[in-house]
Amino acid sequence: MSKLPPQPNLKLRIAATIIDYGICMTFWVWYVYQFGSPNDKGGYSVNGWPALILFSTWFLYFPIVEGFKGQTIGHLLCGLKVVTLSGKSISISQALVRRIADSFELFSTFGLIAFLTVRNTNLNQRVGDLWAKTTVIGGETARCSNCAAELSLTFEETIKGSFECAECGTKQEK
Repeated sequence: MSKLPPQPNLKLRIAATIIDYGICMTFWVWYVYQFGSPNDKGGYSVNGWPALILFSTWFLYFPIVEGFKGQTIGHLLCGLKVVTLSGKSISISQALVRRIADSFELFSTFGLIAFLTVRNTNLNQRVGDLWAKTTVIGGETARCSNCAAELSLTFEETIKGSFECAECGTKQEK
């Protein structure tokens, strides 16, 4: 990775996750009520081939969007991006590996595993990131050593490990 390690930014990461899964859940509920059949429990269900659409939307949304753009809508809105450990764009297969881990990292433990691994790894990675050799950047800040201004860094500055202070113009490397 760069000389500037990413910061945990847990609030941003939690918000991005809530946004992303909120989008998926909203679509899934709409889809089940729109195309499902009433069941014995008073709700609706989708069976057979139409149920495949629900899985397909997860696959299309998370691994493909994240693999092509490095960001889901939640990441974009929260100013986060997934990159490889060398700071390059991730592949679809890396995005898929990250998302397969969601089933136990987020759902079976309500995010506790993800929270603990982000807090206790050098690059603030969750298990899916460790497996995929990726990390999440965005929201990093640095203090100018010349004028002590607190600066918000861009993705590129975080990856390069250097930045120019907007206040005094000093170029700095970490």
